[in-house]
Amino acid sequence: MTSAATSGHRRTGVADLAGVVARYCSRPQLAGVLALQLLVAVSDGIGLTLLVPVFQIATRERVIVLPVVEVAISPPLVVGLVVAVVVVRAIAQWWAAVCAATLRVQITDGLRLDSLTAVVHADWRFIADQQRNHLVQSVTTEMQRAGAAIDVLSRVVVAILMMLGGATAAIVLAPVAGAGALGAVAVMGLATRRFVRQASRSGTDLSASIHRFGDAVTNTLASLRLIRAHDAGEAWLRVLRAEAAAGRSIQLSYVRRSAGVRLSLSVFGVLGLLVLLLAARNLEVGAATMVALSAATARMLMSAQQLLSTTQLAANLAPSVSAALRHGEEARRRAEVPEQNQTRPPGDSNRESPPSLQLRGVSVRYEAGGEPTVRDVDLDVPAGALTVITGPSGAGKSTLVSVVLGLLPPDQGQLLVDRVPVTDLRRWRARVGYVPQDVVIVPGTVWDNLVWSVVPGQLFGADDVWAALDEAGLGDVVRCLPAGLHTDLGDFTRLSGGERQRLGLARALLRRPDLLVLDEATSALDTATEKAVLERLVDGRRTVLLVTHRVELRRFAARSAVLSGRRLVDLSAPNPS
Repeated sequence: MTSAATSGHRRTGVADLAGVVARYCSRPQLAGVLALQLLVAVSDGIGLTLLVPVFQIATRERVIVLPVVEVAISPPLVVGLVVAVVVVRAIAQWWAAVCAATLRVQITDGLRLDSLTAVVHADWRFIADQQRNHLVQSVTTEMQRAGAAIDVLSRVVVAILMMLGGATAAIVLAPVAGAGALGAVAVMGLATRRFVRQASRSGTDLSASIHRFGDAVTNTLASLRLIRAHDAGEAWLRVLRAEAAAGRSIQLSYVRRSAGVRLSLSVFGVLGLLVLLLAARNLEVGAATMVALSAATARMLMSAQQLLSTTQLAANLAPSVSAALRHGEEARRRAEVPEQNQTRPPGDSNRESPPSLQLRGVSVRYEAGGEPTVRDVDLDVPAGALTVITGPSGAGKSTLVSVVLGLLPPDQGQLLVDRVPVTDLRRWRARVGYVPQDVVIVPGTVWDNLVWSVVPGQLFGADDVWAALDEAGLGDVVRCLPAGLHTDLGDFTRLSGGERQRLGLARALLRRPDLLVLDEATSALDTATEKAVLERLVDGRRTVLLVTHRVELRRFAARSAVLSGRRLVDLSAPNPS
């Protein structure tokens, strides 16, 4: 990233923070919170001016005068006014805190869910290029920091209003002295601008450090078996300690600077208050007014110190909001857009006979100008039969699966169904069932894990679910579970690796797919179970494509192909057996 771009992000960090507030909150909501916070500030300022008659009562002065209006007032009425102001301020403060927290949660959830929605609907090339742990951190750690930034922004507004309330009270009580105090606050703000910019840079550096530490943690957890087998725990811990130390250094550097600013402001505030009192004395301000003026000035200086500290904190946290926005916007720019000229899916998705599949001259590149991941692939997948594609790691099997599933449109060549080109990939995917090697168990019951990927609008019942489980060879296992279909699978130890693969297979079968794609989907099954499952699947009701590195599975296929060096180098004739 160029320095210009970097400075641009620094300049727009706080603007991005204000932008997300405007995006996810309505004007009436913002106006309501602002009105409550203004009421708190006004009531606080009124309370400060009421210190004058309170002090007059305490010193037993004969005439109690209400400031500003210079009207005599009785002691009971003074007490009543003070109590009323305190109650109003407390209620407004509580209500404002609740409303501000509601907006913070609303904004954070909106930002998080919009980002996830954009990723889910993004072009597959964009998704494949993302690191999973970076996505997780973007919607967890960075969003937490973004939520904190929104909360701090609310505190900045409160500090501004409270400072203005104190300044107004001070000016009303002693115009010259109050104006002088307000001028001193302005000087404090100008003197701390550099520290705000440093806080923003620190926030950007911390976001990068969080991603690096997340990478180290993810890689450590993924390699635990290897780490223990090689007794290499200390080597990995050194990596973790180094990344943690880098992040700690950034945070401590920010804390030292911000604490130094607070220290300087505290000293400056005390000195300013003393100067103000001396000036007020020379102006022959009365004792009661002097007490109220001291309190108003102290409140104003405290609010100013809080304002400058929270502004630093907001600048430190704002880069997380900018990072979240950039990620979501990039995903939206890369959204998958279905073709508009496709009026119906290729073939009839409700027909009785399964489809055939053809690939003609298919080449795919993940990056423009890069080397093709698969090159000039021609393949015929016969209808209603099993086709097996084998090949070593890195040969391009996963890319070929993505093309067949309708995730990746070929850069060259065509995907055809029954020799009709597929032009609407989303509609084609509604006819496909996919079973990966690693099956994800979602929180919930067996039923929940089976039905979440059913085609929208498809009708099914318990009989359909049991039929899919039986066809996948898992029906008897589920019947033995404590609550059958309603057994909670939150504890992953309930199902073995092979049982989880068969659950994924039943999930795909419940879609009633025309094409079933198995990506190493039987690798955890024993030989006998694998043979039985494959024989049940190839019953003429669907076309089956099995992608694997195990050559021995070719014996089950009506047709098989071998991928090597990103090309199909062998294509067998249909197996007569």
